[in-house]
Amino acid sequence: MAFQPIIKQWDPMAVINLKVGAVALNMGDLCSYETQAVVLMDLVTEDATFCGVAGGRCGTTDAGLYIPIFTKCIVRMNLASATYDFGNTLLYSAKNTLADAATVNSVGSYWDVYGTTLTAGDVYFDIQNLGKLFEAPLA
Repeated sequence: MAFQPIIKQWDPMAVINLKVGAVALNMGDLCSYETQAVVLMDLVTEDATFCGVAGGRCGTTDAGLYIPIFTKCIVRMNLASATYDFGNTLLYSAKNTLADAATVNSVGSYWDVYGTTLTAGDVYFDIQNLGKLFEAPLA
């Protein structure tokens, strides 16, 4: 049974307050940054705009307000049933659910023990390390 993601740990130096769009967000939701606002991630190809994990809640009438976004954290997430091993890259599959990514469209890494037919596990997110949303550092 699917559950709301559980934020287990985050880096307090890697939290950014971003403006939200007209969308309801719950703590632990995967977020995308589109048109200068945070929205709920809803497509596998949004890995390039994935901005992190919601660190607060807001409703659809809260557009324009700011919400903390954890850009480096470990979250207990729903997983598509499969075999996972420590370090496997993961991609968005459905609302707050991730699946094995090989390397394409990845947003995080499996951060738990090896297991078969798993449907939940710890996931490590590090937006800066992904190198997709932010421009490359200056040489």
